[in-house]
Amino acid sequence: MEMKKIYFFIILSILFITGIQKGYSQLDSLEKSCASLIKYPFISDGQDYRALVLNGETAEFYYTFYGGAVYRIVACSSINGKPPVFRIYDSNRKLLFSSEYYNNPKYWDFKFTSTIEGIIEAELPPTDAPSGIIILLIGFK
Repeated sequence: MEMKKIYFFIILSILFITGIQKGYSQLDSLEKSCASLIKYPFISDGQDYRALVLNGETAEFYYTFYGGAVYRIVACSSINGKPPVFRIYDSNRKLLFSSEYYNNPKYWDFKFTSTIEGIIEAELPPTDAPSGIIILLIGFK
């Protein structure tokens, strides 16, 4: 009886580890695809903003946009290569940009005339999937 438990534990452990590795490889692939959109003359800020969200939930990321700089925001999701919906607000929650108004592009370039504390909200594209991953990358020039 004890041997059956040991075999069960070993098989369960192998399946768990294999599942984790598959999940990480999918995440790495998604991030590489996303990062390929930040090219010269843009330089990545070195951060990646990730969120695992349920369908209908919104992820929030806070970012300081410096005046005079041009930024590229790249948005990717784990939902069939469709980009998430993302919105940028100022610190008073005034809407500055919504990707919904532009057919949800994978990236958008912005130029800020003054420094602002921004809030970036992102949600999964319309889908029946119960959850997914959102990745935002930010580059500047």
